[in-house]
Amino acid sequence: MVQYPETDVRYEVGAGPYPYRIDGRRMSQGEARSYLAEVENLGALDAQRRLDMAAVEAVHDAPAPRIGQGPDNSSYRIDGGPELSRDQVLDRLVREWRYTPAEAEQALPAAAPGAVPALPSDREQGAGNTRTTPATGNTAPARPAAPGAAPDLPLGRGRLRTDLSWRLFDRDMRAHGLVVGPPGSGGSTALARLADGAHTAGLRTLVVTLDKAHLDPAWEAVAPHVSWCTDADAMVRDLTALLDLDDPARTPDLVLVDGSGALQAAPQLWYRLLRFATRLQVSVVARTYSTGLGEFGDDAVRARLTLHGQYLALGRLRGTTPVLQHTLPGYTPPLFRTRPGRGVYGYGRATAAVTVTA
Repeated sequence: MVQYPETDVRYEVGAGPYPYRIDGRRMSQGEARSYLAEVENLGALDAQRRLDMAAVEAVHDAPAPRIGQGPDNSSYRIDGGPELSRDQVLDRLVREWRYTPAEAEQALPAAAPGAVPALPSDREQGAGNTRTTPATGNTAPARPAAPGAAPDLPLGRGRLRTDLSWRLFDRDMRAHGLVVGPPGSGGSTALARLADGAHTAGLRTLVVTLDKAHLDPAWEAVAPHVSWCTDADAMVRDLTALLDLDDPARTPDLVLVDGSGALQAAPQLWYRLLRFATRLQVSVVARTYSTGLGEFGDDAVRARLTLHGQYLALGRLRGTTPVLQHTLPGYTPPLFRTRPGRGVYGYGRATAAVTVTA
């Protein structure tokens, strides 16, 4: 087997869209991954791990950023760079310097009295009729980001045979969620039910699994109507391409993650997809066996998936009630064993018993 010398990979915190320096060349994340795959004969997943570790080491050694206010006291600058809104500064501190949200808030200098309000946040930007891609900044006509643009999807029956639905929108923001339950509790069946509803509504669906969940008979009927990604390297390529897309007509409306393996393999890519989901007009639903941090690869991914408190809890989950309720608001474990497909649907702090219908 040919041995390749290890390439010098460096990450520059706060360097913008080209933070990697490899063999003296500045590169974006996608370019750096392709370069490593070429010169070291690495798979996309191994190349991404090299990049992730370079970023971890760089953040650990980086000095604290200097944050000052812009000339009108309504904007900010990091290390003398371009003017940024308050939300943009907070996002960069969390994403690039890995501050906690509370640490990022404390790092901002106080705004002067009478300052102009900050630029629109992700929630406000999602309400417009154009889409801005994080990779290029180009704008293109977008699918309407209104609740009617992506209908609620049929999920199952509640008590008194009432219909319960899964939400793809929360006001003007894309809604995500979590399907959680032990093996055999009906998690893949629930995702397949959402995929079938999306197909009926004319929505495009991508299913990602690295856990061989695509072999589950629950997917058989809906399999021809969705796109599949079942390989780690292909997943990295697909997610990177999705994040770089300029044409909203080519993005899926719904991404279903069947199993925690996909989340664990590339947590940074999943975080970016969830972070920019409203701009990309994508909703993400992931199925895991528990709410433990290990299932998600990164706490930021778990926080984004549960941002709206939307979940389907099937069977009896591991963990104490207070711990479970931290991720699943309002959840109360069942007293007795439940049949597959039966559980609790939650949104916000409201909950309802549900039986997922095939």
